[in-house]
Amino acid sequence: MGLKDGWWHIAYRETPQGTILSDQKTTFHVLPNTLTLCAMDSLVVEHEGETYIFAEVYSIVHHRGFIGYSRFDGKQFTKWKPIIKEKYHLSYPYVFEKDGEIYMIPESNEAREVYAYKAVSFPDTWEKAYVLKSGVRYVDTSRFEANGKEYAYTYDIDADPHQLLLYELQDGRMIGDGKLLSTDDAVARPGGYPFWEDGALIRPSQDCDGAYGKAVVFSRVSDDFESETPVLHLGMEDVTLDKAVDATGIHTYSATDRFEVIDLKGMKFHPLSIVFRVLIKIRKLFSKGK
Repeated sequence: MGLKDGWWHIAYRETPQGTILSDQKTTFHVLPNTLTLCAMDSLVVEHEGETYIFAEVYSIVHHRGFIGYSRFDGKQFTKWKPIIKEKYHLSYPYVFEKDGEIYMIPESNEAREVYAYKAVSFPDTWEKAYVLKSGVRYVDTSRFEANGKEYAYTYDIDADPHQLLLYELQDGRMIGDGKLLSTDDAVARPGGYPFWEDGALIRPSQDCDGAYGKAVVFSRVSDDFESETPVLHLGMEDVTLDKAVDATGIHTYSATDRFEVIDLKGMKFHPLSIVFRVLIKIRKLFSKGK
């Protein structure tokens, strides 16, 4: 059992999508964590004039993540509000709009399927809507539209080595086996919303070569999706924060026309975490003995 746990942070700045490609100097503002909760996998959304950051909120009490959101109130982002909890870990809440409805594809590989929630009453109430793919352990699924079609990048963590796959979607479902694009740990794993810049699709990805969550790589995607050209490698040394945090990497990037949001990988010694880890192990042993 390690003495330090992942203790992540989310940071934002009021600059429009894509600004990061030319401006890494404008300051990011770090959102506060609580005693037992930290947030990561931030994906920012604008809806009906309001801005929300959806994220994995990680609980050291339960040692798993749930989905929550924070709303910009005009001056700052509010405290995290929990909205989706399962008996397994949830993260990377990829929110998108289609045909006037809002959906979310979270990372749910412990359930061995990729599925979407639909907002019954945005942003607070969600219900499971459909399954994109069953019997797989895919993570960080990232949907986008191009050429009048729906696609999704996803990352197969059961494959050895891990694989970046591209699927075409029909009625929201993944068709076929997916197209293998990369097995390179330095660029393969999705790291936020793909976005268009000067007519080209830019895909943020995670540099996990040698360490998880080390940096975000921005790559220009070819028209046929067959190849990518990295245009920016963004690490902690490249950004300015409004307060010091114990962070070693940048993990994801997302943006709207008004905000850019990143999350920062950190480690922290947390005595309560050790206590709850022991209690969870005792509970599991007790359950097995019944």
